[in-house]
Amino acid sequence: MSCPKCKSNDKVKNGLIKGVQRYLCKQCGCNYTVSSKFLSEKEAKHQLAFSLYSEGHSFHAISRILGVSHVSVMNWVRKRESDVMIFLFIFSHYYLSLKLFF
Repeated sequence: MSCPKCKSNDKVKNGLIKGVQRYLCKQCGCNYTVSSKFLSEKEAKHQLAFSLYSEGHSFHAISRILGVSHVSVMNWVRKRESDVMIFLFIFSHYYLSLKLFF
């Protein structure tokens, strides 16, 4: 785990933030955390919420399954829906442009 700014391995521990170890780079003074496992677990939970919603489960049912607030589930699903819609919009324009030329 190296500094994201200068890529140096010269670091010291610099406290905790939300239970994740924080580091201070001795070279550039950058504070950073290394939490790829936390991010992947968080992303997996968001993906599961979206999948359950796509299958027809309510926000309240999903929140009980995942043990989080129904408002959090709603925010995750709405964010994922907007990302999917943007992708579909871009892909459809690309597909239509190919059809026009061939």
